[in-house]
Amino acid sequence: MNDETGIGSRAAQLAQLAAKASKIAAAASVSGPYGAAVVAVKQFLPLVIKIIVIVLIVVLLLPVLIFAGLPHFLFGWMGSNDAEVMSMTDMASHMGGIYEQFDEIIRLEGERIAEELAEQYGSEDTEITINVSSMSMEWFVAIMSVYYEQDLSRINEDAVYRMIADCLIYTTTMRGTTIRIDLIDLDANTLMNMLGFTEQQHQWAELLVQNAYGYQVMDESSADYIEGQGINYGDITFTEGATDVVYFNQLDQQWANISYGKTGTIGISGCGPTALAIVVSSLTDQHVTPVELAEWAYRNGYYVEHQGSRRALIPDGAKRYGLSVESVGIHDAQKIVDALSSGKLVIAIMGRGHFTSRGHFIVLRGVTADGKILIADPSSVKRSEQQWDLELILGEVSRSGGNTGPLWVIG
Repeated sequence: MNDETGIGSRAAQLAQLAAKASKIAAAASVSGPYGAAVVAVKQFLPLVIKIIVIVLIVVLLLPVLIFAGLPHFLFGWMGSNDAEVMSMTDMASHMGGIYEQFDEIIRLEGERIAEELAEQYGSEDTEITINVSSMSMEWFVAIMSVYYEQDLSRINEDAVYRMIADCLIYTTTMRGTTIRIDLIDLDANTLMNMLGFTEQQHQWAELLVQNAYGYQVMDESSADYIEGQGINYGDITFTEGATDVVYFNQLDQQWANISYGKTGTIGISGCGPTALAIVVSSLTDQHVTPVELAEWAYRNGYYVEHQGSRRALIPDGAKRYGLSVESVGIHDAQKIVDALSSGKLVIAIMGRGHFTSRGHFIVLRGVTADGKILIADPSSVKRSEQQWDLELILGEVSRSGGNTGPLWVIG
């Protein structure tokens, strides 16, 4: 088997694993570790636990260390006695800790560069300031995994530091005794090209990111994008629910083409900031636009290049404006109805179905007397004017990664 065929085969296997991983992540979000463990057994019983640990714990960064302890969760045992499984569990846990320190590692690397430059210029009076751009941790983890073929024995602390050091590019500006250092983070495609990735390896890494974090980039050939372009939506307020809801559309010509991150725009991938702007502007006395929230989200690391917004944008962004937030799962139907009836709003991250072919944040804005759900869809006024069955909405909620949500009650 040649290298290209081997990579293609591994990518095909990974696609199957990733689909199963999404089901397990969904179980973890609504049923806790036990529910995830049960789904894990059903999904992966024919496979070796080694693959589960590597793919799900390290690559997808899901809170699923439970896999190494399936016997404990299901049968009350203390855990596996298999030395290899226990060793990989330890390594996976260790690597998870390293990735959690990702931003700190980048800062330390910047300081190392500064020290080298200080020695080079040889002046104690030289002042060095460092401007650290935010690299995408999600893409970095996926690329590391593909590069090392998911071999935990090779993805160690030294490898992480070395990869970060190699992929950081910096520029220096000398002004008097002040040296300014700008660490320039590479986008995912540039880094993969630097590493010599094949097209299949590109797709492999993208698959990992999509299954772990969702994918909220609108297809420019979609009906929503075509129909929504070039329109100024003006001032729209929905008044049917317990709370009057200020509506924003991400495709509004006022901001559709404004950048969100380095590779996106509000129109293409800004459903997260737009949904949050709807909620904040409706529940507070502040009129906050999608532009303001997109800028804040990007500055504070909530945007994943080529992918969209991290789930954490919703709870963290709402709390920033003094709102209360409760993460709920797909089995919390009555809690959702009660919240909407009392004037609270709910943001949901949707998967493939009536609202998106990829991933999409929407706002549940009310409930009718006969139990239908009213929504505010950031990419469609038409859908926002319809009434929806809660069962349909909950059936299409995203199952991709993250240990919060996939719905947030905000009040």
